[in-house]
Amino acid sequence: MKKIGFILFLSLLTFVLIGQQKEQVYPKALEKAALISVKSPEKAIDMVKAVISESKQKRDWLTEGQSYYLLGDIYEKNNQKDLALYRYQQALSLLSSNREDKWAALTNFKIGNIHLALNQENQAANAFTICKDLTTSEDLKIQCQEGLADVAVLLGDFQQGKQLYNLTEGYYQRSTDTLSMARVNAKKAELFIFSGDVDQATQSFNNSINALSSTKLAPRDYTPFDKINRLLLDSSKTDLKRIELRQFNLNNKSRFQLPAESLIEEQLALAALYRNTGKTTALEQSIQAAKGLLDETIDAEYRAKVFQLASEWSLEKGDLINARKDYQQYLAENEKVIRQKEAELNQQIAIIRNQGSVDIAAKEVDLAMKDRELLQNQMYTQNIIIISLGILLLAAVISLILILRSVRARKRANELLQLRSLRTQMNPHFIFNALNSVNNFISQHDERAANKFLADFSKLMRMVLDFSQRDFITFEEETQLLQLYLKLEQLRFRDKFEYQFEQDPATDTSIEIPPMLIQPFIENAVWHGLRYKTEKGFLKVSIKAGERCTIVEIADDGIGRLRSQALKTKNQNNYQSTGLRNAQERIALINKLYSKNYQLDIKDFQVTTDAGTLVSIQIPH
Repeated sequence: MKKIGFILFLSLLTFVLIGQQKEQVYPKALEKAALISVKSPEKAIDMVKAVISESKQKRDWLTEGQSYYLLGDIYEKNNQKDLALYRYQQALSLLSSNREDKWAALTNFKIGNIHLALNQENQAANAFTICKDLTTSEDLKIQCQEGLADVAVLLGDFQQGKQLYNLTEGYYQRSTDTLSMARVNAKKAELFIFSGDVDQATQSFNNSINALSSTKLAPRDYTPFDKINRLLLDSSKTDLKRIELRQFNLNNKSRFQLPAESLIEEQLALAALYRNTGKTTALEQSIQAAKGLLDETIDAEYRAKVFQLASEWSLEKGDLINARKDYQQYLAENEKVIRQKEAELNQQIAIIRNQGSVDIAAKEVDLAMKDRELLQNQMYTQNIIIISLGILLLAAVISLILILRSVRARKRANELLQLRSLRTQMNPHFIFNALNSVNNFISQHDERAANKFLADFSKLMRMVLDFSQRDFITFEEETQLLQLYLKLEQLRFRDKFEYQFEQDPATDTSIEIPPMLIQPFIENAVWHGLRYKTEKGFLKVSIKAGERCTIVEIADDGIGRLRSQALKTKNQNNYQSTGLRNAQERIALINKLYSKNYQLDIKDFQVTTDAGTLVSIQIPH
């Protein structure tokens, strides 16, 4: 049972290594620490400690949680599993309370791996289950499911473990992840070993190895297969079978281009087996093969093992010269191993010491923040007084602003009222002139013309009444009113003028303008310019599309402004001045109230006796 427990422990360690393949993207503040964490863990811990202090001060809970997560990674890689678990739990506390589900899921996955390695089945199962529920990543869900399968195996529930492994393998098949498929097959081989079916385990193991399509693997990727090979070795009853398994493992390690240390380890194991079985030639070949793999890059511990075995074998053969030479090499390499172990021990001590400084730094920040809060509370009364005075001053300023706004609002309301008043003044003036036209037809006993005029007039009146209720109408609606009005006036003064209405097709008819803005100028051209002309006159209304404005031109060849002024009675002069003045005042008020730029220009159309009048109105877009 102890043997099986040890094997399971190795299996769980392997799974931890596999889980670590999923590298995380840290914030910029932690990126450098993550990069140097393998070669300089102490320096990385110092950098993370600074980030924790800074994030605490800024109340950046996410970065603080990620910092503790990275600390857990650093301790885990340095085989400090208890410290790693403590840091992961600190990270989880921050990440879960702030609803950072993505990072909380990853942290639970890490915690599950460590509990698995420590043979804490229930805690591991709980962490993997939470991870599975939180994550939205299918890859991470499957890795958590694989962890649950490992937990089932650890608990001896091989049926549940096999079922979960099959589900996991199905996902990897669909995603064509051959390495993960092979790993799951290797774990299934482990199940067969524990069930006592070594032949089935061997077949499953061979299938897992043959399924690998890669020609080169990282050492951590091959670890599960190496472990199964060791389990099969422990289950073998003869040295010949063990030699076969060792040779198979050596061939696979060569095939997948694993580091030379891994090949040396297999050669040394084969040499020991050949020594037990008395196969001296094969023993010599293994020792020489191991020596052939040695160079200055090989770890000193492996170099020492090779020279130790070579020295012992030379001594057994009676080759004292080579035995002494190899033994001296062994002593030199062993000194390096001792120094290396001392350095590793010092590093572990430094890591443990540094982890305490992280907590001290975090507590110092917490104390500093509490002192700051206490100081803020002491200044609270002073701030209340200052704020109260500020509020009183602000209230006075606001009151002044409200009074000024009220004055401006009242002024604007008066201007709007004035604008509506001007519009209502124009409508009766227009209606009076239109009714005069109807009266003229009736006086001439032209019943048909009067009926036609009244029909069009009623349509025009509906438009005028509708538009009079609105501050703005579309340009298209205004042109419809103008054309209907011109039609009516031409019916009345058919002997006096002809007219032409031109509109540029590019005109934007959706722009909005004040209603009855253009009509008074057309009315003025007919009533005060063309009707006094002795011969038939001509009126032209042109609408041109400009880049930033639409230009409306009203040109008539009537008697002109000076002659019209001389011919009119006192009452007519009053009507004209009122109509034009109203239109000009409307334009001025619209420009002011609505920040528009309507422009009006009135000038003589030509230099003749009947000078005519040209009115130009620029309507901004």
